[in-house]
Amino acid sequence: MELPLSGSTKMSDYLDLYEQQVTTSLDQIVNSYPKGQVLMPLSGGLDSRLLLALSKKANLDDKLTLVNWGVANREDVFDDKVAAQRVADFYGKDLLDMSLPAHIDSYNQVLDSFVEASEGRIDHFNAFTDGFKMWDKFFQNGYRMIVRGDIPFPAGFCLDELQIRIMMGLELFSDYSNIDSFNVKKYSELQSEFLTKRLDGESLTRWRDRTFTGIRVPIVLAAFSHQISGFTENRTPMLNWTLFKLYMGLPDKEKGDKLHIRKLWKKYDRSGTSSKAAGSLRSMDSYFNNKQGQKYLLKQLKSLEESKYISSDLVTSIQRLLSEQKSLSSNQ
Repeated sequence: MELPLSGSTKMSDYLDLYEQQVTTSLDQIVNSYPKGQVLMPLSGGLDSRLLLALSKKANLDDKLTLVNWGVANREDVFDDKVAAQRVADFYGKDLLDMSLPAHIDSYNQVLDSFVEASEGRIDHFNAFTDGFKMWDKFFQNGYRMIVRGDIPFPAGFCLDELQIRIMMGLELFSDYSNIDSFNVKKYSELQSEFLTKRLDGESLTRWRDRTFTGIRVPIVLAAFSHQISGFTENRTPMLNWTLFKLYMGLPDKEKGDKLHIRKLWKKYDRSGTSSKAAGSLRSMDSYFNNKQGQKYLLKQLKSLEESKYISSDLVTSIQRLLSEQKSLSSNQ
């Protein structure tokens, strides 16, 4: 599909259209359900706070129940949970505080579910750590819609192609420095056929945004929405193809740091709460960065030593690195 050239869209025009379309989507979603059936996740980030501010401006906020989910931090840490509570207090609204587990009790159960249900395609690992109990609780309490501010646009600097591939989840085997140590040539050949190449003359920013809208977003939505929709429908007003397409027409210098969202957020969010809150959702690797997790990984790697699908050298290398990390943790 042909996309507009960078620089063909004015930021001022885009902001007007963005606000209009997101507000229209919000109105359609919220008013499709009785009061008390719509949840809006709120964190310390820009996306959810802008969504709440636009809901307030459109007089829709009284039909919403705010919720925050994540792993609790120390009381002295300014994280998403603290920021969300401050914003909710400013708007005079209650906030459901849902805590997710900081540790995994059964690695097999969580990973089997993650691989079987989502095919390992997403980084929203937290939904699996409690066995979807939180989502079931939403359903049991009568919530039928969750309106979210998820992944509307990519963010971050574009230093090189490697960084962008990592950001988009499109890494090549050849991106890893120890690739020559292992027999993965046949896998590398298979992988390259499915990678979206950077076009001639295409800037890093434009390539990142094109792969994000064309590959990353569909993969995440296909994997994650399929799971949680069994409990509660999820809608994302900011995920709009018209807005994505016009976004591609903005000058490269006005992309990358959610500048358009930041501009609207500054215009409408009057809570005075900083947007620099620490995240309260855990990354997948953090659940394994402990003695129990490392022990589990080493045990699983042991069972792969005779595998005909994975190089024994690769397994041995990972075992050695994990053992060194385990030893270092024990000495600290």
